[in-house]
Amino acid sequence: MPYPLTYRELLALSEDELITLHDKLVLEKGTIINLDYYLEALRYKAQDRQTERMLSYTRWITVLTVVVTLATIVNVFIAWKLLPK
Repeated sequence: MPYPLTYRELLALSEDELITLHDKLVLEKGTIINLDYYLEALRYKAQDRQTERMLSYTRWITVLTVVVTLATIVNVFIAWKLLPK
C-alpha cells in the first residue's frame, strides 16, 4: 500500500486494514509519535465508554417505557371494568 494515503483512501479502509497500516508505519517507518497521538487515543476511549453508557441508559428507558405503557393499559382496562353500567 503506497504512502501517504488520501483521505478518501483512508475512509475506504476497514478497521482491520487501518490497524495493520498503523502498526506497519510505526514498526517499519519508525514514525515519531507525539503527545497528541496518546491524547487522541484517550479521547477515543472516553468517547467509546460514554457511548456505551448512553446505549445502556437508552435500553433502560425503553424497558421502563414498556412497563409504564403496560401499566397504563391495565389501569385503563380496570377503570373500564369498574364503570357503572
